[in-house]
Amino acid sequence: MPTVILVWLVICVIGGVAGTTGMAGWARRRGARGVPIRPAGDVPPSVSAADDRRVHLVGAGVLAGGFGKVYATWPLAVLDIGEAVVILRLRPRWLGAMFGAQPLRVVPGPDVEVFPARGGLFKTRYVGMRSGSAEGYFATSKPQVLLGTLRDVGCRVSDREERFLA
Repeated sequence: MPTVILVWLVICVIGGVAGTTGMAGWARRRGARGVPIRPAGDVPPSVSAADDRRVHLVGAGVLAGGFGKVYATWPLAVLDIGEAVVILRLRPRWLGAMFGAQPLRVVPGPDVEVFPARGGLFKTRYVGMRSGSAEGYFATSKPQVLLGTLRDVGCRVSDREERFLA
């Protein structure tokens, strides 16, 4: 009986690693084509964003939570960029609340630092935002485009890539 459990555990681990590796490769190939950043007029309005929203992106992200960092895969992270506010949040709201993840709302200005970042086992590319002690990360295949958009709304952009771990 213990042998059957051990074999089942090994099969599950191998299958999980193979599945994760395959999905990461697929996402990289899909992301290599690039998803253009669309102006706010091309997407339906979001309740959480200000009326002046310029960009609405759905993807993967990392936010600080009650038990450390909360990783959200696509399509659970939302980044809304506007002239007056930048919001990184998880959806649905109850899921973020369950792990203690609060939305990161920052007002673009010189006290908000935005930077390219790499994280996780597969060294996924992110754009990180830091305002005081609050920080969050949004996964993107084209960080320079997103950094340029954040620079345009008034955030201070650093070219130094940072790394973060779970």
